[in-house]
Amino acid sequence: MNNMPPKASSYSAGDQWADELPEIQKLLRATLDASMDMIQVFQAIRNEQGHIIDFTWLLNNHAAEKVYGDVVGKSLLQRQPGVVEEGIFEIFKQVVDTGEPQHYEKHYVHEQFNGWFHQSVVKLNDGVATTTANITSRKTAEQQLQQSRAFLQSVIDSSLDIIQVFKAVRGEAGQILDFVWVMNNQKAVAQNGEVIGKSLLELNPGVVQAGIFDHMVEVAQTGVAYEHEQYYNHEQFDGWFYLALVKTDDGVAMTTRDISRQKRAEGEVLRLKEEIARKATDKYRILFETIDEGFCVQELLFDQHGEVDDLIYHEANQAFERHTGFADINGKRASEVFPHIEPNWFGALQRVYQTGVAQRTEGYNVDTQRWLTAHYSPVGGAGSPFIAAVFQDITERKRREQQQAYLLDLNDVLRSMADPIAIQRAAMRILGEHLGVDRAIYAEVNLDEDWFDATDTYTRKSVQPVTGRFPFTAFGPAGELLKKGESLVIDDVRTEVDEDAQKAFYSIDVLAVVAVPLVKNGKLVADLSVHQTTPRHWQDHEVGLLQETAERTWAAVERAKAEAALRESEEKFRTVFQSIDEGVSTLEAIFDEEGKAVDYRYLENNPVVKTIFGFEWPVGKTVREFLPTVEPYWIETICGVARTGERVRTEYPVESLQRWISAHFSRIGGEGSRQVVAVYEDITERKARERQQTFLLRFSDSLRIQPNPDALANRALQLLAEQLELDRCYIGVYQPAQDRADITHQVGNTRVPPMPDTICLSDFPQALRISFERTLVIDDFSQTEGLSDTDKRNIGTLGLRALVAATLRKGENNPYWAIVAVSAVPRRWTPNEIQLIEEVTERTWAALERARVEEAMQESEKRLRLVIEATELATWEWNLETNQVYWNEQHFKLFGMTPGPNPVSPDDFMRHVHPHERSLPSGAFMIRSSVPCWKTVPNAG
Repeated sequence: MNNMPPKASSYSAGDQWADELPEIQKLLRATLDASMDMIQVFQAIRNEQGHIIDFTWLLNNHAAEKVYGDVVGKSLLQRQPGVVEEGIFEIFKQVVDTGEPQHYEKHYVHEQFNGWFHQSVVKLNDGVATTTANITSRKTAEQQLQQSRAFLQSVIDSSLDIIQVFKAVRGEAGQILDFVWVMNNQKAVAQNGEVIGKSLLELNPGVVQAGIFDHMVEVAQTGVAYEHEQYYNHEQFDGWFYLALVKTDDGVAMTTRDISRQKRAEGEVLRLKEEIARKATDKYRILFETIDEGFCVQELLFDQHGEVDDLIYHEANQAFERHTGFADINGKRASEVFPHIEPNWFGALQRVYQTGVAQRTEGYNVDTQRWLTAHYSPVGGAGSPFIAAVFQDITERKRREQQQAYLLDLNDVLRSMADPIAIQRAAMRILGEHLGVDRAIYAEVNLDEDWFDATDTYTRKSVQPVTGRFPFTAFGPAGELLKKGESLVIDDVRTEVDEDAQKAFYSIDVLAVVAVPLVKNGKLVADLSVHQTTPRHWQDHEVGLLQETAERTWAAVERAKAEAALRESEEKFRTVFQSIDEGVSTLEAIFDEEGKAVDYRYLENNPVVKTIFGFEWPVGKTVREFLPTVEPYWIETICGVARTGERVRTEYPVESLQRWISAHFSRIGGEGSRQVVAVYEDITERKARERQQTFLLRFSDSLRIQPNPDALANRALQLLAEQLELDRCYIGVYQPAQDRADITHQVGNTRVPPMPDTICLSDFPQALRISFERTLVIDDFSQTEGLSDTDKRNIGTLGLRALVAATLRKGENNPYWAIVAVSAVPRRWTPNEIQLIEEVTERTWAALERARVEEAMQESEKRLRLVIEATELATWEWNLETNQVYWNEQHFKLFGMTPGPNPVSPDDFMRHVHPHERSLPSGAFMIRSSVPCWKTVPNAG
């Protein structure tokens, strides 16, 4: 049976493969989906020439689907066009064409991505398979690490020490065999060169012999820091170094500092100490006798409780006497030399004895009446009762300190005071308490009026104050001394002045006095004096202190008076500033470093500035901050006034406010001042009057040349409409009896329709009533109070919105002629505009009346001329003012003369007058004609 062939099976290997394939695919898919990276398979898309022009997705694992969604079968370039810009598309093509895999990192910031990615690309059939990992976190960490390393490098580079970081090199058993450099600061690079990554033992083998290598190993293994001063004379080094080692991750950081110079200095110091010690005995006596300070050795004496209660002086030098005033004290007790010695001196000696630490102390000694400083040092070992003392008289220094403290206190008190009397009172109190005097007086002096005035006085105990105004001449010789600028110093009145002066001083309980003068511009202006009811020896520094106090008191009093005057002046200025009709601003000119005018700042404005401009200029801000578009002219003008001090006056319109402003700029203060005062005035009314006057002159001139009344009326309306930018302007003639007004002339535009020839007056009852009394002014008929509904309805029907009707009246309640100015929109008529319309109305009516009269006269003269010509009358005129005679043509013919030019000589005329009547001043002349007869004519012509 073993030799029998196997039976044929119906289940073939291909069938088995077909059964297992789904499981294999499922396993493969699960494997791909288990990857955290994105795995994708792409199929190349080629054109007719076989070139790759795109890729489509064939497969995405689960990680890729989460990012891209379902993109299988879709175009790579349509979904991810950024792969072209980043060169990824070209890499895909190269891998397909060459079959060589590619690996790269890309910072991809297209489509939905913004991060770093590592991508592997391998060829798969006619396409590629890619594995993409998001490495943004790693890249960020690397960048942060690089930044940290750079920061660390900058920190250690700033050190003046040499800083080196080493990494341990270990053997198979983990033992440290060597170190390599991983970081150096600049000082280390300057010393060692570029050694990063190199072996420490190869470049510096001397570290083993010097023991440094063992210390580095110990620190790296234990983490315990190490520092030491090390002498190193290997390789290129020969000197002393301070060495500090601390553990790093797997190595050490070493800080070294070259201290060779310091060590040499210390050696020199030790040598000098030894030399000094050898020579100290010889020099001690020389130093002992030559130093400026007092010196002695003091032997402490103790009471039963172990407290220092006395001492014995030994080895006092000569300077001791100079500083203390006592000689030959060697062997004497302190209680003998200084019977009132203060406890603080013994207290300091007790502390030096107990601690063995030298101490400096200072204090006032009543026995010497001096301030002394003492430096105590122990002599001998512990328990030795001997103390070396170095004394110095610091009385003068203490006086300066006390005087300085006094003057600071005086300044602090006076600085905050504003009342002159209070200043004098406070100054005298502080001076009196500081010097311990019984009375202190500050008196103002007026030599011209012969008085000194002691307003207030400091006193203590039961001493009476001395206040009031007294004749300066009462000072007698002492006053003459003060006038010369010399101080009066009396230690004892009983022995230093005459009997009369004694009586004067006794009357005010004074036995010692100092008086110092205060002279300004060569004249005595004040006197400061202090009094003592007992004799007193005045010190020079006390007199000097009085002089200094007098100066400061006078300065404070004058300052207070000046500030009071300034406040009064400021109040007056503020009153004027706030109440003046003009606007006033204080400005500060601003220049750049080169002195060029660049801006100006508002420092202060009075209330009128807001009234004029309609808003407040912002105090504290510059004009460019508030008004960036300011014209350079204003900056140049204001800065120019500050620079030159020349005043500038200008007038300018403010279009936004529809106002004219006059501005006058002047510098405040002298040269170098940057402050400028600006005075503003609203000249809108004046400018309006000027424009109105100019218009009225042009108006009259234009009317004067018009050929007839109609042309005159139309021209008048046209000029008024143009001047005020009216939409319509017309003349109305009232006919109250007929309840109508005739519109005789009008001009206008299409915004307001033409007025009818006649309007019914009763259609405007309230408007007519107002016209009876005054000019009718309507800014907006729909909002004007006093108009009836009938008025408003009919005004609106005519297309009028705002109007001014300037009416001429014949007596009360009898309007007969008006000019009406009309606006199609609401308009706030200004007083100047109303006045102009009224003036034009008066002038137009007068001109029309004059034109009508002249036209009537011309018509009358024309008719007279026709009558004369028709009747052949001879006429003559004799102007008695000019003594000229004019004949008409018929007059020449009447006398048989050829008509000639006029005027005719009066003599020629008189020859034709009858001889009997030539001397008559008036009456009738008998004129002879060319025919033999006489005609009588009146002399009026």
